[in-house]
Amino acid sequence: MENYKNNEIYQIFQNKLKIEFGKVLGKGGFGEVREYIKNGEKYGTKIIKKKKNDNYNSEKLGQLLNNPNVIKIYKIHETKKYNQELCKQELYRLVLMEKAILKDLKYMIGYFFKTNYLRLINIGFSQKISDLLLVYFTKQIISGLEAFNRNEFVHFDLKPDNILVFLGLKLKISDFDLLKDIHESKSIFLPGGTPGYLSPEFYAYKNEKVSTDICKKQDYFSLGTTIFFIKYGRIMIKLNKHYNDIDSLINQESVVESILDAMAYIQSDYTSDKDFISFICSLITIIPEERPTFEEIYRNKWVNKNKDLIKKIFSYYGNKEAKLCLEMNKHSFLIDKKDEIRKNKNRGKKFVYIPNK
Repeated sequence: MENYKNNEIYQIFQNKLKIEFGKVLGKGGFGEVREYIKNGEKYGTKIIKKKKNDNYNSEKLGQLLNNPNVIKIYKIHETKKYNQELCKQELYRLVLMEKAILKDLKYMIGYFFKTNYLRLINIGFSQKISDLLLVYFTKQIISGLEAFNRNEFVHFDLKPDNILVFLGLKLKISDFDLLKDIHESKSIFLPGGTPGYLSPEFYAYKNEKVSTDICKKQDYFSLGTTIFFIKYGRIMIKLNKHYNDIDSLINQESVVESILDAMAYIQSDYTSDKDFISFICSLITIIPEERPTFEEIYRNKWVNKNKDLIKKIFSYYGNKEAKLCLEMNKHSFLIDKKDEIRKNKNRGKKFVYIPNK
């Protein structure tokens, strides 16, 4: 039903703005992302229904998105549509944003675990993802979160699916359907998120307002579960596959149990750096007040370990990029391989294209 309504809204925006939408680039729980082409440039577009107390504005959102690890938003258009069932006007936003060349981090990590493909870029990789690459990804996600923290926003749906991958293994946080502006707010209702990445306090305070400090700790918990996914290739919190409603899918008790199991698993992993173990366990701890502040996350010893070596490795990585992208294209990883190769050739960059036989 929601997709059908979105199609109607797309038609309204299409008539109002005199634009044409292209293919569907991705789908999620809150709608789909479609391509939009203007003057030869390709963008991503997504419709977001404005919710009650959704008070962020495009100007402030633009300031937030001025970060290399957050997806760029170029323009936000708004329109109203009368809902006959509810007998009221509803406000919809059409977000015009940067289009990702690659898919999301969840797809990429799954691909790496299946193929052991990181050997092509000279990074040690056995059953677990390289520690250097793990730090490289984590630092980028934290960089994106810094923009949210600085502007008093909470994302509320941080997960590998909402982190897009660009050439050079650059990561950008996307999807602002649940974004909340907590500036000058003392307390708010937790808006939800994705089961498997939601913190235990969401289930504890489901119908209550919580402090904005606790709201921020939701993003930090989701950061921990995202790092766990990157490291081990699976979702940290177990979901009940045989469920009738959201409460039987997952609840506070099962979340707590999964957290304790994950901590035991991380601490028993003899291949992990002790600073990594300390860091991720501090993020996924059950009590939100015991999680670190953003300043502590940003300056964490493990996060800033080997930064010179990481920089050296990934500046060298560029020559291997074409080979990586071509291999991933066999698995539909690259969205627009030929266009990107052409652009890089025009910029004078080395980007060798070897047609698939």
